[in-house]
Amino acid sequence: MVGTLLTGITGVAAASAASSCRDVGGNIQSGNVCHAQTITPAYMIDLRFGTDYPDDPAVSAYLIGERDHLIGLAQAPGAQYLPYSMNVMWENYSSGQPQRTTLGPHTNAIPTDHPHGTYSLLLKVIIDNANGPVGQQFKAFNFDFDQNRPVTLENLFSPDVNPMDAIYPVIAADLKRQYTIRGLDAPSVRPPAEVFRNFVITDDALTFYFDAGKIMPFFIGGVTSTIPRAKLPPLAL
Repeated sequence: MVGTLLTGITGVAAASAASSCRDVGGNIQSGNVCHAQTITPAYMIDLRFGTDYPDDPAVSAYLIGERDHLIGLAQAPGAQYLPYSMNVMWENYSSGQPQRTTLGPHTNAIPTDHPHGTYSLLLKVIIDNANGPVGQQFKAFNFDFDQNRPVTLENLFSPDVNPMDAIYPVIAADLKRQYTIRGLDAPSVRPPAEVFRNFVITDDALTFYFDAGKIMPFFIGGVTSTIPRAKLPPLAL
């Protein structure tokens, strides 16, 4: 696991995390890790993800959708090359530092740390089914504590900044370098914005994650591109 774990989530958040973990058929382990595993002759599913993300139901909803899709394929009449499989691991990142809250002198109350800045949860998903080669895909969730909202490509910058116009020239230069290293020709057409929705935020950079086959040939696997924040307009965080 990579990144900075946030501690001290509230009782409400902890209850939500436990509920969301149960929604995927899992159990909380090691304080903040949900593990769900199902093994049948038709499919094998192993999910591990951190439950510290503030909008945890969004995470479980995504995983339930991917899981149910795989199960539907595995249980379809005539399904071949069983069992199908889905494996999920996670990484988490943050920007900003916890804000120390003091309660003043002459009190026995314990000060608390209220998080601010951002928290990013990245899911790494490996799916193997008969409809295509084994592939890696990503799903990123970002949350801004200061504005109490998820961070998406649409609200990453101020409203007067076109997100794709801001990020693509920098990403394209980095991807061109990666194409050249691999002896490949970089595409001349800009991919749709949907391809750029999975990113994580740190103090110094944005890192974008691209599913296998979305940016480079499928056999290359998943691709990442890290862009220094100094090369981008100020983030609306």
